[in-house]
Amino acid sequence: MKNIKLNDKIFEYEKSQKELNKEISRSLDDLENFGFSKIPFSLNKNTLTIINNFLEEESISLQDENDNKFHGKNVGITTSLHTKCLECLEISLSKELCFFADQFFEEGSYPGDINRYQVELMHSRTIFGKAKEQTLHIDSRLCGVRPYLMIHFFIYLTDCIEVGSGATQFVPKSHTFNRYSNKEDEKDAVQVYGKAGTIIALNSSTFHGSSKKTNNGNRSIITLAYSRWWIRQQWAVPYVEHWPKKLSEEEKYLLGFYNYADSTPEKRGSLTSRGNLPLLILKD
Repeated sequence: MKNIKLNDKIFEYEKSQKELNKEISRSLDDLENFGFSKIPFSLNKNTLTIINNFLEEESISLQDENDNKFHGKNVGITTSLHTKCLECLEISLSKELCFFADQFFEEGSYPGDINRYQVELMHSRTIFGKAKEQTLHIDSRLCGVRPYLMIHFFIYLTDCIEVGSGATQFVPKSHTFNRYSNKEDEKDAVQVYGKAGTIIALNSSTFHGSSKKTNNGNRSIITLAYSRWWIRQQWAVPYVEHWPKKLSEEEKYLLGFYNYADSTPEKRGSLTSRGNLPLLILKD
C-alpha cells in the first residue's frame, strides 16, 4: 500500500508513517468485513474549531424547524457544507479520504476508469440536549447490494466518548444482509465512541443511527458521502456565486460537474455536459 502523507492543515496522527499505513490497512479490512471502521487519523483542533464556529449559528437557527420522525426533535441540519465553508470543501476533496473511496469503488469499475465516484453530499446534524435514539437505517436505499454504491464518512465534531453521548451505532456485517433493518436489529448494534475529530468510514448499506442521548450537551456530526459517478446526486452541487476557492478540473469531476447529460445526445459525456461553468472563486 502506498504511503498516505497527511495534510497537517486538516488532519492529525500522532504515530509513525509505518504505523499509519498499518492502521489504514486494518481500517480498510474492517470496512470490508464489518461494514464500518474507525479511521486512524482525525481532524486537527484548528479545523474543528473553525467548523464548529461556522456551524453554531447555522444549526441553532434550524433547531425549532426540525421536528420530524426521522431526525427527531431539537435537531439542527446544515446542508451542502462543501459549498459554504473552505475547510469542509478541503475535507471533501482531500486525498486522504479519497484514498478510502478509491479502494472502495475499485470493485465494479472498469479498469480504465479514472473518475469513478463523486461527492454525494456533505451535511451536519446537531442534537441539542437529550434525544431518543435514531431508527436504524441505511443511506444507500439498497440492501445487500454489491458492488457497493456509496461510502459515508461520519466526523464527530464533539466528544462522543461514553454511553448517553449520542454516539453513532452500527450493526456489524449488516451491509451483507439482503433485507432492511427492523426492531430486532437494535440488540446487535454497537456504539462507536470517539473524541471530537474522530472519523468513521461506513458502507452505506450498513444499518446505523445515532444512539440515545441522555446528557444535556450538544452532539454534532458531519456526514460526508461519495457515490459512483453515474448515480444521480441526492444533493447535486449547486451553482453558487460565492465559492470557498477556485476549483481545478479534477476537483470539478469529483464534485460531479461533468456527470450530467447535455440537452443534445451528441454532447453527452463531454466536458461541457453541464453547460458553461461559473467562475468558481470567492469574490472579495
